[in-house]
Amino acid sequence: MDPRQGTPVRLSNDKLGLHVDPSCDDRHHRSPSSTGKTSSHREDQEAAVAAAASRAAEKNVIMADPFEVRMRFSLQLQHLNASVTSAQKAAQYAIKYKDMDEDLHSCIIEQIEKNNMNTRANIMYFIEHFLEMATEDRHNDYVRMMQRDIIRVVDAVCPEDGSGAANVKVVRKVLQGLLNKSLLPNETVDELEECLKERDTFASDIGLSSPVNGDASSMTNVNTHPSSRPRNGASAPPGLRLDKRQIEQRIEEDRERHKRMRESMWTVPLQASEEAFKFYDEASATGEDDRILGKEEQEEIHHKGKGVPCHHQMSFDDNCDDKDDEYGDGAYNDNSDWFKNGLLYPLRTRKTIMTYRILIFGTGSVGAVYAWMLSKSAKITTICRSNFDEASRNGFTIHSTLWGNDLKVKPVVARTVSQAVELADGQPFDFVVIAAKALPTMPPTAELIRPAVSGDTTIVLIQNGIGVEEEFAVAYPANPLLSTVVYLPVTQVSPAVVHHQEVELLHVGTYPAEAAPKAKEAAQAFTELVRSSGGSVKFHDDIQFERWTKLLVNSSWNPICALTRLRDKQFLDGHDDALHFIRDVMLEICAVAQACGYKGIDEGLIDYQIGRACVRELPGVQPSMMADALAERSLEVEAIVGNVVRIAKAKALGTRGALHNPEQIPEESGRPVSLGSAGVM
Repeated sequence: MDPRQGTPVRLSNDKLGLHVDPSCDDRHHRSPSSTGKTSSHREDQEAAVAAAASRAAEKNVIMADPFEVRMRFSLQLQHLNASVTSAQKAAQYAIKYKDMDEDLHSCIIEQIEKNNMNTRANIMYFIEHFLEMATEDRHNDYVRMMQRDIIRVVDAVCPEDGSGAANVKVVRKVLQGLLNKSLLPNETVDELEECLKERDTFASDIGLSSPVNGDASSMTNVNTHPSSRPRNGASAPPGLRLDKRQIEQRIEEDRERHKRMRESMWTVPLQASEEAFKFYDEASATGEDDRILGKEEQEEIHHKGKGVPCHHQMSFDDNCDDKDDEYGDGAYNDNSDWFKNGLLYPLRTRKTIMTYRILIFGTGSVGAVYAWMLSKSAKITTICRSNFDEASRNGFTIHSTLWGNDLKVKPVVARTVSQAVELADGQPFDFVVIAAKALPTMPPTAELIRPAVSGDTTIVLIQNGIGVEEEFAVAYPANPLLSTVVYLPVTQVSPAVVHHQEVELLHVGTYPAEAAPKAKEAAQAFTELVRSSGGSVKFHDDIQFERWTKLLVNSSWNPICALTRLRDKQFLDGHDDALHFIRDVMLEICAVAQACGYKGIDEGLIDYQIGRACVRELPGVQPSMMADALAERSLEVEAIVGNVVRIAKAKALGTRGALHNPEQIPEESGRPVSLGSAGVM
């Protein structure tokens, strides 16, 4: 309720500033049939779907009845309680049948609107747990649909009439959890919080909260007590009587949740540094008493140590300034930093305890996002070219549907690697992250980064394609080399200004897969660094499977769309043979991947990827190579296409010709354009 007007505050998408993808709306999930399609084209698509179903049957995949799935999921929601097991079971069930995500999402909305307040609170807690698991499973449709309907959910759990006042704290806690996990934007949570302030003022529903004096019977008819009347002159819900069983159930569930909360306070983090940071944060600031005690301890150590030589045969009273001293630079010198302010040990802040130094080579759209993200846990230096002036003057600005808008980061900016090393005062970089395109350059990228690579530097490749690691492995055989696969829909709309949409996931692994323990440790360290910075990251023992998985799409759609100047859906609808052609290309890539030992790249994955393109609304998705071709920028032809062909020849694989001969693209689907005219380097 708005206190200025005395009228209820209604939640709306406009008020919350929610920018919901229309494709998440049930009304938009099925695009209208195109009257211009030929019957043969429809038959081809139907045949593709039938083929996928046939292959699923061959693998003994039992297609569950949608009605039964919906009924079972509804029962699980109705029987949710305070235990983690019940929430996990329901979430796993929904993820198992994620192909029915719309139906299962509607079940959540239906159950949260028709059940009692206890069940609504349990479902609200479940939503946070469920969306986190869905994100880990990379099924973001559940997240998008919940973002779309979050207003409806909050209205159901905490109605405007005050009947759900006891659930306001539940909603606030869940919203904060979703915010911390980057599942809801800041603006949405802030606006929802403003609207919730007036919804917890109804005392008529206090019986659903744990009783103050522990007497449940005293709350069975709270409406009869004068103190139960709503404030601000609002009327209470008519005839609200609380069932004693519901009250006792709520008390028991609250007790269980509070018990887990207390237990979590004693949980020791897996990383020792996290425990150290916790002690540091909880410790009081250094005061005068601490300085006096430190001075006394220092004098005592000096007194006991008189006449005892150090390993340089020098006394404590001598000025031992050797740089390789056991305790650091000038450990025994009263004038050193170790004895500043009368303390035996240096005063270090949390920032300097575990700060990595990272150089990002190629700070365009992807590099800018990871510069912003990693700046939370590391000191960042970036190499910029076309956006150098803007980045050095104002830093980078990121607008994200996942994290929020107007995100700022201003790292150290340099034009060349040599300049970056000078700005770092000669201190080595822990990680050199290559976020530039995998293009053949002279000199090669591996040589360009050499001034920044020391013996302990880890090289991280955030690049598309296959076989991009070899030049770095040859140039730096003793350094840990990490290969990654990134899913990050991001565009640099103007110099140093980046737009990002809803997905961020980084797969990390060593190159080669059977790398030395030093490389494995570096991979784990980088994985933890990204995770501690708020990123989504997964470590793999063999990253090449993830590379082939993404390459199945990149090596097919990228060159086809770049050559025809058509997006994927436009290409499929433009010619009767388009569906067969794209499938032939993917089959060739699949054959190469399997010849390399990755049997999981199969026809089932091909049908899945083609099916995604078939159900998109026109005009479809524009791959990055098509965008580069239209802008006459250099294309990653060698990394994405050329290396696949070379591997196929090395494996002596026969081809159908589609991948080797792009001129076979159906002429009627668009105007074929040579890659040379697109500015290939």
